[in-house]
Amino acid sequence: MDEWKKAVSKDNPSQYAHWPLKSREELEATSIHRQEGFSAEDEAFFRRSYTQVIMETGRRLKISHLGVATATAMCHRYYISMSYRQNDCFVVACAALLLGAKVEESAQRFPDLLRAAIGVRYAGQAALRDWALAHMDELQAAVGKAERSILYIIDFEMRIQHPFRIASELTSPPAFNLRRYTPVTSSGRYQDITDAVVNVANASLQTTLILQYPSPSISVAVVHLAMMLLKCEDAVFRGKFWWQHCPVSAYKLSDMTNQILEVLEQRPLDMPQCKAPPLQPSHVLTLTPMSEAASPSRLQPDVPHDSNGAPALGLHGSAAAVSPLDHTCAAPANGEASWQGSRE
Repeated sequence: MDEWKKAVSKDNPSQYAHWPLKSREELEATSIHRQEGFSAEDEAFFRRSYTQVIMETGRRLKISHLGVATATAMCHRYYISMSYRQNDCFVVACAALLLGAKVEESAQRFPDLLRAAIGVRYAGQAALRDWALAHMDELQAAVGKAERSILYIIDFEMRIQHPFRIASELTSPPAFNLRRYTPVTSSGRYQDITDAVVNVANASLQTTLILQYPSPSISVAVVHLAMMLLKCEDAVFRGKFWWQHCPVSAYKLSDMTNQILEVLEQRPLDMPQCKAPPLQPSHVLTLTPMSEAASPSRLQPDVPHDSNGAPALGLHGSAAAVSPLDHTCAAPANGEASWQGSRE
């Protein structure tokens, strides 16, 4: 256990948020999204969508990895008890990224973050992007409300212990120094495990592991899977595999690893997936998440317009329905709008 203690010694658990943890089965059994008619696959798709918007916006603004990870964790925690139908994913993602950047000392100017997020959401759609930028005051007001809502939901506990930080320590001396167990390249050097750990850690952000397990336990799964993907030799210390010196059971390690693999095995979402803007809050919306396998060429939205002929971009965080990032929008003749999608 000496190596484990060295890996976690730099982090003082008392300074971090202590969110209640639930098993995957408990999260499923108590999910309010099932009551709204969403399947587990639908929920996973929403989660992937807003997570990738956060990650891409963070990349463009050079927000630290920890800032992005904090934002995704806040979103996951928020949607445990809040409806996808009544809380716009894009608005909540912007608010969470704003908070995450502040917490991890990568603070961004409010307008700069919103411009970057709009650029991600409406990439390749110049008309919609320009219209959204021209009406950014509405979005800014909605994000401000969502920011306060997130703070209340997480009880103002914003400091999160992230697996990535501990995972980096696990692979380096004076902990397990797992880098020396990676395959040797043609140049005679050990293969860099850092990139693999980063990739696996990024994939873990799209899961709900942060709501199920303590961060130190997730860090072990992240490193374990990174070493598996690199086909590293077994790292044995004093007659045991390295992870057996960590306070993680084989069952929990397998469960966490499999949940991350579920994300890695999925086809990446193209950025961005939104093919239509969200509607005005006055509309009655019916959501049906769309298959990820749907071809973008088939997504031809009939975008509703306001009385002035501009696209109706409803951006109110609490009043607007969900704007999942891969939907088409149609406006029936009776005036009621609905999100149309097919699951293949």
